[in-house]
Amino acid sequence: DLRNALTEAATALAREGGPEAVVLRAAARRVGVSPTAAYRHFAGQAELLHAVKERGQWRLAEFMAQSMGEPEGG
Repeated sequence: DLRNALTEAATALAREGGPEAVVLRAAARRVGVSPTAAYRHFAGQAELLHAVKERGQWRLAEFMAQSMGEPEGG
């Protein structure tokens, strides 16, 4: 799942350097694919950053649910 791998790589980039470090070419490099392959899944940096933000929000919601003793997913 290349889209997922790129999002994970971009999340790592964000942890290391903040949102400005989330660059599609850098994420592609980390995953070991060409930038062209990455652009098949994301139109550009803004779309990749949006995916990173969504993933972060889902993880935060899951953590909050677990800390309140609720099962995952609601």
